[in-house]
Amino acid sequence: MELNEINDASNYVIKKNRFESRDRGEEALEVIDSLLDKGNVVFVNTLMKAVPYYKTYKKELNKDDVELADSHYFLIVDKDDERYYYLDNYLNHNKANFTPYEKNKSMGVANKAEFVQAFNYQFRCFTIDINAKELAKLPGRFHELFNAIIENYKGTDSKSDILSGRKVIEKYIEYCDSRAIKLDDAIPRRDHNVYSLSRTIFTRSTDRKRILLKILKEKDDSEESRLCLVHSLERNIASWELAINGITKRHFTKQYVLDRQLGQCFSNILETEDSLYDVMETELDYLCYTV
Repeated sequence: MELNEINDASNYVIKKNRFESRDRGEEALEVIDSLLDKGNVVFVNTLMKAVPYYKTYKKELNKDDVELADSHYFLIVDKDDERYYYLDNYLNHNKANFTPYEKNKSMGVANKAEFVQAFNYQFRCFTIDINAKELAKLPGRFHELFNAIIENYKGTDSKSDILSGRKVIEKYIEYCDSRAIKLDDAIPRRDHNVYSLSRTIFTRSTDRKRILLKILKEKDDSEESRLCLVHSLERNIASWELAINGITKRHFTKQYVLDRQLGQCFSNILETEDSLYDVMETELDYLCYTV
């Protein structure tokens, strides 16, 4: 498949330079190098079980390993003659084979040759650019988007079998009270256990709230609406940090059972989440105008 461009009008970015191949690992390296030379960050999908830095890496692969497509993407951000510099969630690192970049320990460094086997099995890549046309429409969608966020949290859609919003937090409290699951329990059909998936989702959600908090704090006004939103966000983020730190400490000390002490953290989160979304609903006009 040749390099081409994909424009998905429903998104705020444009996917460009899409390339897909099998049994052409060396050519995949050439494609990545060419895109990096043009100043792009490259999104790469491959068979992660064949990538040495990854947590599921296997030196010897069986038939089942190579026949199941892998949906994970990571970023290759730079290169030199022999190596790639890449970014992935640190929870995905295989500590035995992960080499950190000395100037930024969250970034990995690996020889290009280490990726060839994986790229031979499966390779996809693309770059992204801003979809200015769709982005220009965003301010007019703020009410719709924030209303959808609030409805998702409060669980107004009772038809879905997938838990979302406050129902997820209630489920965690239930698990903690019953001691029904452990942090090292595997997640079916996922390369995750309870700890790694929970920490990934909790951190992602909290980081998004930090962005909103940063925007609100940069506003130079004394509006009560802004101050109320800032206070609610700060309380909520702090409650999530306690839970994230709690499961992280338990993971590294091998105290895997979700217990009532951790359940209290999630009860506090539920209280601050309810408060935050009530404030967002009350101050929706100000929120949409500010963002």
